[in-house]
Amino acid sequence: DATGHINDHANTFSFVADHLTSRPINLDFPVGSGIFLSFYYQPKGNGDPPQIEDSLKLEFYSPLDTAWITVWSAPGDTLPFDTLRVFKQAMIPIDEPRFLVKGFQFRFYNLASLSNYKDDPGRITNCDHWNIDYVMLDKNRFPEDTIPHDVVISKPLKSLLKNFEAMPWKQFRKVYLSEMGSFLPLVYTNLDSITRNVTRNFEIFDVYQNMLAHSYSGGAFNISPWETIVYPSQPLYTFQSPGEDSALFRIKATLITDVFDQKENDTITYDQHFDNYFAYDDGTAEAGYGYSGEGASNVNIACGFRSFITDTLKAIDIYFNRSYQNANDTYFHLTIWKDQDGLPGDILYTEEYLKPSYADSLNAFYRYMLKTPVSVDGPFYIGWQQTGDVFMNVGFDKN
Repeated sequence: DATGHINDHANTFSFVADHLTSRPINLDFPVGSGIFLSFYYQPKGNGDPPQIEDSLKLEFYSPLDTAWITVWSAPGDTLPFDTLRVFKQAMIPIDEPRFLVKGFQFRFYNLASLSNYKDDPGRITNCDHWNIDYVMLDKNRFPEDTIPHDVVISKPLKSLLKNFEAMPWKQFRKVYLSEMGSFLPLVYTNLDSITRNVTRNFEIFDVYQNMLAHSYSGGAFNISPWETIVYPSQPLYTFQSPGEDSALFRIKATLITDVFDQKENDTITYDQHFDNYFAYDDGTAEAGYGYSGEGASNVNIACGFRSFITDTLKAIDIYFNRSYQNANDTYFHLTIWKDQDGLPGDILYTEEYLKPSYADSLNAFYRYMLKTPVSVDGPFYIGWQQTGDVFMNVGFDKN
């Protein structure tokens, strides 16, 4: 749910998982007004695929009947996990008098079922995902009105650093020439049936100093119907700010498109954080990582980092996925290793018999403060030593 907890009524058979409900809408129009609700849907995305017994459903609310009526559904499927999933479009006419009144609503919900990992319950967690996009309700439409006539930014921006999503500001200032990336890829798609001309503009804003730090244009370029372009923009810029301990830059990419385009998806922003931590992830976990089964009770799992100056490690943030009935509630030893020829070597620090802890929010890290700060310089590794064969289920960012 929204706080990161497994639903209390979740089970391995079938249960209602999530709802996405519209506000009340005034549909007081005559029959034959050409009112359609259209949307795109995709099973799995970067998450877990819904099985054939799972489904996505759409309901309409009739104020006259004071009831929700199912009008559409899509089953899950049994395609291989790595099969490419494409978005499909649904076009739903709204022409019944019981819906053509003030107070109409629509809502999506999904039926899900927990994976049945009897021998590995730590893997039983958030599952059966669907993506929904381009939800459009309007009148004077027709069944063939399926082309959005829009040019859209279709992927998020990424970090402008070579190796990290975020890193300490004082460290970046020492090695900015080697850690600054050269490209800022912008991915956009023409969802129209005609060729479009698009201008690409970029801004980098120093949030703490409240000033525009850098701007540049990517020029104008034609994009063919249904084409996706990955434009490797070159900022020719290195982050600079007078702050001593932290900095925050907001990177904005904007497409200048035709006046009839929807403008909500022509601009995207990304916040480049420089604080007191290193991070590889973008803050969301689409999957879980762990090791389980025979022999797992002696496994060490480590993630490599590099401190570019002599510095002090005081805490490690970990996001554990909650598992069904707290199946991954098991002891582990939080561990820091030295580097030895590119692999974890001698142990620098161990804190024994900790358990997964959580914040009451989805994708929120829990901070494990070290009882004794550890001096690091150059490569080092953080991770854990397992005490049992349970899948620990640490959040994994598939982006």
